[in-house]
Amino acid sequence: MKLFNTRFCLDILSIFGLYFFFVKLSDLFAGTFANQEMIWFPSGFALAYMLIRGASSAVLIVCSAFVTHIVSGADIIPSLFWALGNTLEPLLGLALLRRINFDPRLVDIKSYYVLLIFGAGVASICAASLNILVWIVLNGLTLEEYGAWASSTWLSHTLGIMLLTPLILIFYYQRHGFTLKQRKLEFVLFLLLTLILERLSAFSLTQHWQTAQFESFWMFLLMIFTALRLGRHGVSIGLLIIVLSCGLRVESHHPIDLSYLDFWLHHMALVICSMTLAIALYEQRFTEKKFDSEAIKYKTLVNMLPDMVWLKDPQLNYLACNQAFERFLQNSCDSIIGKNDHALFEKWLADHYRESDQRTLTMREPLFLQEQLQHREQGDERHLEIVKTPIFGTDGKLISLLGVARDVTDFVNTSNELKASEARAHAIIEATPVPMALSGDRGRILYVNPAFKRTFGYDPSDVQTVDDWWARAIPDEAKRQEAIGKWRNLLNRTEFEHSDVIDREISIKDKSAATHQVLLTVSRVNRNDCLMVLFDITEHKRLRKNNSRFYRSIAASINEIYIFEAESLRFSFVNAGALANLGYSMAELKKITPLDIKPAYSLTDFNRLIEPLKRHEKPGQLFETVHRRKDGSLYDVEVHLQLFEPIDEPPYFLAIVLDITEMKQLEAKMSTLVDAVNAIIWSIDADLRIDYVSQQALQILGFDTTAIIGKPIISVLESDRFHAAERPVLLKAFQELLEKHVPIKNLEHRIKDANDQWKWMAVSMTPILDANHALQKIVGVVHDLSLQKRAEEQLRSLNSELDRRVRQEVFANRKKDLLLQQQNRMAALGEMIGNIAHQWRQPLNALAIILMDLEDAFVHGEATAETIRHSIDRSNELLSKMSSTIDDFRNFFKNDKTLEKTEISQVVTETLGLLEATLTLSHIQLHVTEKIPGITGYIHAGELSQAILCLINNAKDQIVKKQMVQGLIYVEIDTDDDWCIIRVEDNGGGIAEHDWPKLFDPYFTTKPQGSGLGLYITKLTVEQSMHGSVLVENTDLGARFSLFLPKHPNMELFRWTEPNNP
Repeated sequence: MKLFNTRFCLDILSIFGLYFFFVKLSDLFAGTFANQEMIWFPSGFALAYMLIRGASSAVLIVCSAFVTHIVSGADIIPSLFWALGNTLEPLLGLALLRRINFDPRLVDIKSYYVLLIFGAGVASICAASLNILVWIVLNGLTLEEYGAWASSTWLSHTLGIMLLTPLILIFYYQRHGFTLKQRKLEFVLFLLLTLILERLSAFSLTQHWQTAQFESFWMFLLMIFTALRLGRHGVSIGLLIIVLSCGLRVESHHPIDLSYLDFWLHHMALVICSMTLAIALYEQRFTEKKFDSEAIKYKTLVNMLPDMVWLKDPQLNYLACNQAFERFLQNSCDSIIGKNDHALFEKWLADHYRESDQRTLTMREPLFLQEQLQHREQGDERHLEIVKTPIFGTDGKLISLLGVARDVTDFVNTSNELKASEARAHAIIEATPVPMALSGDRGRILYVNPAFKRTFGYDPSDVQTVDDWWARAIPDEAKRQEAIGKWRNLLNRTEFEHSDVIDREISIKDKSAATHQVLLTVSRVNRNDCLMVLFDITEHKRLRKNNSRFYRSIAASINEIYIFEAESLRFSFVNAGALANLGYSMAELKKITPLDIKPAYSLTDFNRLIEPLKRHEKPGQLFETVHRRKDGSLYDVEVHLQLFEPIDEPPYFLAIVLDITEMKQLEAKMSTLVDAVNAIIWSIDADLRIDYVSQQALQILGFDTTAIIGKPIISVLESDRFHAAERPVLLKAFQELLEKHVPIKNLEHRIKDANDQWKWMAVSMTPILDANHALQKIVGVVHDLSLQKRAEEQLRSLNSELDRRVRQEVFANRKKDLLLQQQNRMAALGEMIGNIAHQWRQPLNALAIILMDLEDAFVHGEATAETIRHSIDRSNELLSKMSSTIDDFRNFFKNDKTLEKTEISQVVTETLGLLEATLTLSHIQLHVTEKIPGITGYIHAGELSQAILCLINNAKDQIVKKQMVQGLIYVEIDTDDDWCIIRVEDNGGGIAEHDWPKLFDPYFTTKPQGSGLGLYITKLTVEQSMHGSVLVENTDLGARFSLFLPKHPNMELFRWTEPNNP
């Protein structure tokens, strides 16, 4: 942005020009009165300009004053002091007026008085005093001269502020229209100025031409001001009056000279001002009346609005407001108008409002805000929606800022309550156990609650539309289309004409294909959406069905079921089983009571029986009695009697009667059987007291059973009748039975009989529990173990003898196994010697050739030091290889019985190195594969070498026996989580089927000269010495032997199930 743009430069020139003009005008006015300053217009101009532009404009005033005096021919220092002194007065006036919050718009006469008193009076006195001091210093004035200058300066400055400042402020702030009071004030100021000018021009002047010139000059200024103030109408009226006056002078035949013309111009100017002001006042009055009438309507309308309305000027001072705004601020409109936000609100809030106002003015478009304020009257927080709109004139300049604020607290609170209610409703729907779903107008499922998913198993993604749901709920196409058709009819608007809720009972399937009976309730939420409530009545249906089935079951029950009234004891219901057993009809039973079919009870006895039920002392009665049929015969029954007291019905008794005739007969048989069993049968009740002991206690132990009936079982178990050695075990087992209901089975202990002899007995106890797992009874059986104990003693003696003999046989077999192992070792030794012979034959031949060549070279004189050294090095290599063969042979037969962690490939390589020559001689290729390098296991290296040697030799012999053109032996080293695996496979045709059962038997061989110990010792060594296993199988090539060796120490024996066939 440029520091000095065109507008800024024009403003500076305008200030300089205006200030220069008012200085010259004051000088001209002073020249009329013998160079006495009667009116100092620059003071009025400077104060008005500072009130409009602010205190920062004082710099321009000082500069303008300084330049004016320099142009007028004054020196620099006096001009500077003069400029500072003349600027001090407007600054003092501005400070005083701002101190009392002066409104520069002069909205009423009061504001004008304030301006005269503080701006013109006090400030002029202070400034005049200070200016005179400056003049005393500069010009050397005396005290008398000081008094004259002080009164003259104060009067001229005061008149300048009184006359010019109000005119400039009114013209600046009210150029778009005046109120009637402002018109009157303007008229008074014009009239005052005209009278002053007229009186001043009427003073005695020395030259007539100066007076006429002066009057013409002021009349010209007044006419220009009137034209500018009142427009073309004022100019037209003024010109018309001038023409009429000139015409009158012509008609009177008086000469129109310059003096008369000045005189008439002076008076016509007064007439023009008066008439134009009078006409303007009349028009203004007429317009104001009309405007007041409309304003009253609009103000009434605005005041009736519940919204707060206010209007601010471009300086953001309040111009108007309605009653709602007054109530909100608790201030009247008169006390609000003319003030800004800082005078009405706290600083932070006023700054906030001013910032939003400035933003609105910058944007030049309406601004929408939401505020939350503290209401002064009610003291609560209020939510406001505010719209601030800038209002511009036809020339595009800002006129005012309109603000409208609506109190939306109730709306916000209602909205919050609705949101809270919606959240509560959503929480209720989420938490309700009843499945619910919300569907749209086109059948789209908008929402399902968790109960819907729990009941039917469908996720919201599974049932995005009603058709999707029906497709899953009803897989059958025909039934589904029928259901969808009913659904469409259900959602038809016509079905909701008389009710907003529709109920239907449907049958659907859940995600697991289980069928649910559902009462579907559909209600409209709004015009398009429906709420579906699916009451799962499957259980209700089942219960209703079960109730019906239960009633039919009761009616058809083989047990006798009776219902009789509690007061009269008359039967009200008897099932078919009771009617058939008793032989009565229902009509006959309704005439009798239970006493008529219970011969064992009198009325007194029966009342004594049911009295605890009536007093609610017992929930029911269980007793045994006999019933008498219509034909007089009797039968045993067990009666379960219970009292029911419905709220709306008289009390009644329910009796379930069981015919226990067969049970009584069975009890008699059981008693006979118990007497015949050679065991003591006993039982204890829930209080742990003995309530039954069979008569066998007398036969086995010699005790009278009546002596212990009713005693606590604990006292019996803790008595000295039970041996002290077994008593703690017995008591502990009995305690576990009581606490954990663990039965006791055949717990052996000793009991002292009536003759004080100890007998071995076995006790068993079984708890009898009710449906709540509460102990009801304990039944026990004790049988004599004396004969069994004697048999066990004899058996132990026999077992001891057998164990001794078995150990002898095992020792003998162990010696045989060692002998077999030794024999196998010798056989392997023979084979190894043959292998060593094969291994040494080639190096020995090569060594012989080297010696013969060396001898021949020596005889013929061809031996040199180089040839001799070469022959010796070659001989040493052959001897080293033969020595290595001997070392491998020695390690092969090393007898180390400690399992050591060894690399498997190293043992395999060393063992196969001993067989290399033999296999080559037999035209057999050996392929060794290690799937994972560095596989280690816990093994005996020597015994593993013998096992591998046995398997390779067997494979070689089988290939030679089959006369294979190219023999192949594959050795593979593999591993898994727990085992190292060595697989040896050949192409010798495999193992014959009839050899499988005895493959690992000792002395079994298929070779004419074999010992039959190789595979037996191999299996024995791998499994017993190294805790491994041997697996054999036939493959497409031949036979494959797999050795499983442990990867970890102290592993238990792992045995493979060997196949029974190839």
